[in-house]
Order: sequence, then structure tokens, then C-alpha cells
Amino acid sequence: MAEERKKYEKVVQNEVKTAKRNELKKSLIANDAKTVGHYTLFDVFIPSVKRIIYELTMKALGMSLFGNGSGPSGQNNGYVQYARPYSQISYASNNVLRPINPQTPQTPRVQQPAINDYAHFIYATRGDAEFVLEQMQNILEDYTVVRVSELYDLAGKTAPVTSENYGWTSLKEARVDVCSEGFCLRLPPARPIQ
Repeated sequence: MAEERKKYEKVVQNEVKTAKRNELKKSLIANDAKTVGHYTLFDVFIPSVKRIIYELTMKALGMSLFGNGSGPSGQNNGYVQYARPYSQISYASNNVLRPINPQTPQTPRVQQPAINDYAHFIYATRGDAEFVLEQMQNILEDYTVVRVSELYDLAGKTAPVTSENYGWTSLKEARVDVCSEGFCLRLPPARPIQ
């Protein structure tokens, strides 16, 4: 039988906003500049330079050995041959775009809260954000896991249905950060719980 858990109420005094993803990215740029620089250098720039040097070396070697830059009997041995993006487009008749049937009513999509929207919550004051984090730590001490749905409850937000199945068993990495319009909780990724 599942453990009976207390229902939590909103603890923040001000309304908690949900940031649009682009706004949140802007606020993270300053905090993550070192990470982005590291990624750009070691995962993008250096491998690209290595690939270019390799391809130039192999092409020069092929030209010196075979005279025309390709391998023996016209094969491209030793360097990468990239496919052109337009060579894979199919113009077959079964791929023709069909117009939408005007008699079929188009129902508007209702935006449902997503499981990870908690990462985009913006608290009006540092006190609100710290109090939510403190309450999450208290829940963790009582139950050894704090659910995403409980974070939504503490923030006064409607939780998605699946939020009961995800949560945290540790909040050691959690902290309050300044965001573009207020304060944000930086939490580790929520994990599936049982």
C-alpha cells in the first residue's frame, strides 16, 4: 500500500510566474558562459579543426600518390565524402502535400503544464524561493523523497498528472539564483520515483 502523504499548500506570498524558455535561456547565459565556452571549444571547435586537418592531409596525400586527389581507380579513400542535403529529398507522388479538409474543425491545443515547467518558475522575491527550497528539504527529511507535484503545490501552481511519479531524493545541489525577472530555483533533474 502506498504511503499516505500530507497535502501541501502554497507557501509563497507572491505569484510565481512561469518564464518563457527564451527568457530563461537569456538569464542562464551569464551563469553558464564558462560551460558554453568549454563546450564550444572542446566539443565543436577542436573536433572541427581536427577533421579539416585530417581531410586536407588525406587529400594532399591522395594527390601526391595518384595525381588527382582521389584514391586508386577513382575511389575516395581516406577522406570523408559528405552527402548533399538535397540528394535525399523524395519527389515521389505519395509525398505530395494535401490540403486540410475545410469541413474538419480544427480544435485548438490547450497548453497543459509540462513535468519540467518547475525549472522555469520565477519567484518574485528571494525569500519566496528560499522558503520553497526550505519546505522541499523538510519534505525530504520526512519522506526521503520530495515529489515534483509537491513543488508545484508549494509554488501555488497546477501540477501535471505525471508529476507524482517524479521527484528528488537529494537537494544538495539545489540553490536559489537570480533570473531576469526575479529568482529561480536551480534543482537537479527530477528522477522517476516509486
